[in-house]
Amino acid sequence: MFSIALIQNPVTQFASARGLTFMRPLWASWFSSVEALLDFHMLDYNNAATLAANYSSQLAKDAYASGSDDYVDIVALTARQVMGATVFSGTPNDPILFMKEISSNGNFQTIDVIFPSFPFFLYTNPRWLAYLLEPLIEHTLSGQYPNKYAMHDLGAHFPNATGHPDGRDEYMPVEECGNILIMGLALVNSLTYDTEAAAGSVWSNLGASNFDPNPATSAFSLGKIETRAGIFGLDDSWGGSTKGIKQAQKWVTRSYQLWKQWTSYLIEFSLEPENQLSTDDFAGPLQLQTNLALKGILGIKAMSQISETIDNEEDAKYYRNISETY
Repeated sequence: MFSIALIQNPVTQFASARGLTFMRPLWASWFSSVEALLDFHMLDYNNAATLAANYSSQLAKDAYASGSDDYVDIVALTARQVMGATVFSGTPNDPILFMKEISSNGNFQTIDVIFPSFPFFLYTNPRWLAYLLEPLIEHTLSGQYPNKYAMHDLGAHFPNATGHPDGRDEYMPVEECGNILIMGLALVNSLTYDTEAAAGSVWSNLGASNFDPNPATSAFSLGKIETRAGIFGLDDSWGGSTKGIKQAQKWVTRSYQLWKQWTSYLIEFSLEPENQLSTDDFAGPLQLQTNLALKGILGIKAMSQISETIDNEEDAKYYRNISETY
């Protein structure tokens, strides 16, 4: 057996809430050196192979049920391509997942690139979607991005996630606001299920139902890594029942004003979108794009349901009425 390992340390240079930070890889929270990491990796082969085989088998089964033999191959390849574009960083209390664009340029944490990949994350492990959105949320909440709409990306030259303090990132305001609101609701919905059959991912309900109420930690921290069936390093369960509601409320509450800010932009500017780019940026800026207007309306409706998560019925009614009127 042999392995090919890519070690990035630091992973990125990130304009975080505490300022420009060289981000360590997440594995460094558990392993003191590269050698210790590689030792664990080699000795853990049988466990890793078991988990990978379980995932690949379930993925093939579900892909075939949704399409055909060809679709099975497409989904298998796509899953690997998506993960190949990511790198884990942060700490167990505040995990982060960075994603670089593939076959385009040096942009990363691009919202309209995360958007077409988010079904993969909802299916495989929804917490990874939360880890992808986290650096965008943290950076914007810290006041380092001057515009009122959602930013296009976190940096144009990977691995420098230094943001766009001049506000001159690629101009896709309605596209990105709609995208991130839709993903935010999808994440909330993935947490709030009552039965195993209702879970969005077949692996969501595995593990203990731990919830950390500490507001200083992520709603989806990795503080309690588990060992199950003799395999170390497994996540606890994702959402479900009372735990899921508490997780969703903790996550939404922290950044609620930001979600409202993005929605306010859509209310003002999405019904008749001005000259701007959509994710099909090869077409150049265009006015009155129907797909952007629809995405804006969906984003506003998503916000009404996000508001319901924290029992803000006044906001929920307001956003629901606007989306229905539009």
